[in-house]
Amino acid sequence: MRQDAAYGMIPVFSPPEGPWRYLLILHNKGHWGFPKGHADLGETELETAQRELEEETGLNHYRVVETARFTEHYQFVNPKGIETHKTVVYFLAWIESPQEPQVTIQVTELADYRWCPYEAGMQLITFEASQGVLRECEAYLKSQSDPR
Repeated sequence: MRQDAAYGMIPVFSPPEGPWRYLLILHNKGHWGFPKGHADLGETELETAQRELEEETGLNHYRVVETARFTEHYQFVNPKGIETHKTVVYFLAWIESPQEPQVTIQVTELADYRWCPYEAGMQLITFEASQGVLRECEAYLKSQSDPR
C-alpha cells in the first residue's frame, strides 16, 4: 500500500451577524472539501497549507490558529490501480475581514466555492473523512471563549 500526505487549511470567517462560516471548495474532480495539496521540496506542513490556500483561493489575509490542527485519514485506489492510504493535516485559518472575503478560485483545480455555516457545510462536503474534520473543527471553535 502506498502512503500519501497532503496539507491544507480550514478557512473560517465570522460575519457581523450569524454563525461563523467555513470556506468549502468544489474540486474539478467533483467533490467538495477544503483547500489542500502536496508539499513542495523543502516546505513544512504549515508552509504547504498556506501556499495551497493562497494559490487555490487567492486568500492571503488570515491568521493561523496554532492550537487548532485536524487530521483525516482515508484509503483509495489511484488511477494506476495502487491502493493508497492518505493522511491530510489541516490547520485553522481565521480570515480577518469585516465582510465576506472575496475568493478567486484557481480554475485549473477548482470549479466553485461557498462560504457555509456548519450545517450546510456538513451537507455539502462529499467525503465522510472531511465531514469528520469539519465536525472536529466546529467542536473546537465552540469550546473557545472567543475563537477569533
